[in-house]
Amino acid sequence: MLGHRTSPGDRHVASRVFRRESDPSPQLGGSSIRGRSLVSNLVEPRVSTGAILFTDMVEPTALRTRLGDDRADLLRSHHDALLTSGIEANHGAVTRWTGDGVKAAFSTASDAVGAAVAIQRAVRDYGTSDDAIAAFQVSIGLSVGGVTIDEAGDQAGLAVVEAARLEALARPGEILATEMVRMLGQRRSSVAFEEVGGAHRDRLERRGRQSGWQVGQK
Repeated sequence: MLGHRTSPGDRHVASRVFRRESDPSPQLGGSSIRGRSLVSNLVEPRVSTGAILFTDMVEPTALRTRLGDDRADLLRSHHDALLTSGIEANHGAVTRWTGDGVKAAFSTASDAVGAAVAIQRAVRDYGTSDDAIAAFQVSIGLSVGGVTIDEAGDQAGLAVVEAARLEALARPGEILATEMVRMLGQRRSSVAFEEVGGAHRDRLERRGRQSGWQVGQK
């Protein structure tokens, strides 16, 4: 290989390149840039343990078709108020509205169970009241376990996935919960847990669930 003699001009260019790559870079919005690397001050999600509740209104499209948009919108506002009241009365927080339902978080399984039962009772009472736009039903899924919480306060993790899947499997007016929810939430004397059986259990097993528990009042 032939050697190459470095000219004064080459040395000047090399010196400028070296200084540009070596000098400290400016701070941009809390991020430090050195050369081509970008290091951001990202906020790590918090990890916690809690209970998750999912609900969904049964056949909302059919209700809207029958009631018309104006009355359906009013019914939806009543629905949202009933669910929010049941959640907040049991020390929970709405983390996200999910189209025709809600996702809520609780510190304990017992509180989540209390909210689910309160919601179903309120929905049934509403359907028979004089102020009701129309009777409706909701299905509910409950789970408890480890969750990660992002900056916006929303949760993710296995407990979230389990609660969403159980809600999808619940029948109209039903609450389905995991075994862990039953173990931690059964201290509520007014609440009964019954293991899912028969054809309903087969549906759970086809969806990858080994067991599920129906929750209701004694």
